[in-house]
Amino acid sequence: MTQILADETLLAEVEYAFERAANAYGDITPKVLSRFYESYPNGRELFSSNAGGQLSLLEGNMVEETAFFLLGFCEGSQEAETILTQSVPHHIQTLKVPMDAMTAFIDAFLFVVASKVDTSEPAAAALSQLRSALDPYLR
Repeated sequence: MTQILADETLLAEVEYAFERAANAYGDITPKVLSRFYESYPNGRELFSSNAGGQLSLLEGNMVEETAFFLLGFCEGSQEAETILTQSVPHHIQTLKVPMDAMTAFIDAFLFVVASKVDTSEPAAAALSQLRSALDPYLR
């Protein structure tokens, strides 16, 4: 069984950061995608090749699923574990999405969220802690 976080304080701070980003941007999808495509040049091609003609839908779903996963990871949820043990390998093996692309997407998401949190706030440290805790799974 994969060991993931189960930290209520971390979860509360990450939720706060998510809310700050949502309040500032509304839908964070365009910001996350812009950051991802900027940091991962093959990102558009990866999305397009797996979108089945519904690129916007796939992009939006991935942002939503990333948020769901990150919160679940903080909670130590079964759903987050399933993503790590089943969905990630499926993306790598079947959809041919490299791990570094998934890492870049998560990093883009966290970058956008962190951009609306002051570095002196506990939420900034929580986002950093979350990213560090994810590191062993994103290799």
